[in-house]
Amino acid sequence: MVWLKKIDVDRIKVNLTNLETQREQTINAVIQLENQLKYSMGMPVATTITLPADEFSKVETLPAMADSINVEGRTEIRLLNIQNELLGLQRKAYVSEYYPQLSLTGNISRTGLSDKFDLLSRHGLATYYNSSAIGLTLNIPIFNGFATRSRIRQADVDIKKNNEDIRQTKNTLNLAYENAKIQLKNNINTIKSQRQNVLLAQEIYNSTQNNYNNGLAALTDLLDTENALTSAQNSYTQALLNYKIAEIQLIKSNGNIKSLLK
Repeated sequence: MVWLKKIDVDRIKVNLTNLETQREQTINAVIQLENQLKYSMGMPVATTITLPADEFSKVETLPAMADSINVEGRTEIRLLNIQNELLGLQRKAYVSEYYPQLSLTGNISRTGLSDKFDLLSRHGLATYYNSSAIGLTLNIPIFNGFATRSRIRQADVDIKKNNEDIRQTKNTLNLAYENAKIQLKNNINTIKSQRQNVLLAQEIYNSTQNNYNNGLAALTDLLDTENALTSAQNSYTQALLNYKIAEIQLIKSNGNIKSLLK
């Protein structure tokens, strides 16, 4: 039988209070994250949701990763390409202002004359005349104060800016993909190290607990090893979480974020 001193009991109480506080904070944090998830999904916060069981323990190897990605199919690039086409059409419209314009006009009319208000009467004495006209209008631009030239130059600037946006966006997408790959590799190594660290901390805790039960170790040593085990477990869990976040970033950089909805 292990006899506890008052100071040992006080240490246990302090440790228990700290654990209960951490547990309460963790529960509240989970609730807040669930509410944030509902908000992001456009779901009423009061709606009850059931999160699926995690698969963190199955993280063993890296997923298949290509050396590069095709960004041409990404929505960002497609929108910029369409914008480029529209800017090109706008420039052509400005250039066309230099061209002569020939237009055909036509007119047919019927005019009625009367000294009484019987123009609309079927039995009135109004006299009606038919008339028609056809004509051609030729408009030759000569000088408009360089307005057309200025619009064309501005269109050229807009096209160059859009091309630069396309180049920068492609670089950003490729950078995100490369960073996600590096982050995954780092995280998988961290997971392996933290997993071994947890096993070692568990072994030390079991050994210390056995020594404590046999009166060979102080309570302080037992509490210290218990705290070390908890810290190692938290670090391992955080490493798993970081891996999953990096995995989502990799899927996002591939443009396959919708695959998570399946």
